[in-house]
Amino acid sequence: MHEINHKTELTFKNLKVSFFRTTHSIPEPLGIVIDTPQGKIVCTGDFKFDFTPVGEPADLHKMAALGEEGVLCLLSDSTNAEIPTFTNSEKVVGQSITKIIEGIHGRIIFASFASNIFRLQQAAEAAVKTGRKIAVFGPSLSQMLSKNIQLVT
Repeated sequence: MHEINHKTELTFKNLKVSFFRTTHSIPEPLGIVIDTPQGKIVCTGDFKFDFTPVGEPADLHKMAALGEEGVLCLLSDSTNAEIPTFTNSEKVVGQSITKIIEGIHGRIIFASFASNIFRLQQAAEAAVKTGRKIAVFGPSLSQMLSKNIQLVT
């Protein structure tokens, strides 16, 4: 096992593996570059172009450089990629969550994947901002929140 980040380079007998930052609704998404003797294989994982991300920005310069160098095979996944517009930034999503929560009186049930840390943080911050209490259900969600969420009050 190797702990990796966008600066990590792993060298094996016949190939080198490196990483680059992408953006999505989860923290620290990375694309992978596998440099083989036949050429580069690039896997983006699921990503979106978010020019005002909640976390670190994507490394657009590295992506462009890879394109200039040439890529043997691109394995890419981006939800709604076939739609010719941009998906809203995660910051816009967070503002929308706050606006919705501010407009609701009474109990709110907010469901999300435990791995969607940015979305959970935005919901928790909106709850704190509007003076609401937070109850968490589920072991994965409780564990993720206790490890990853830092509320801005």
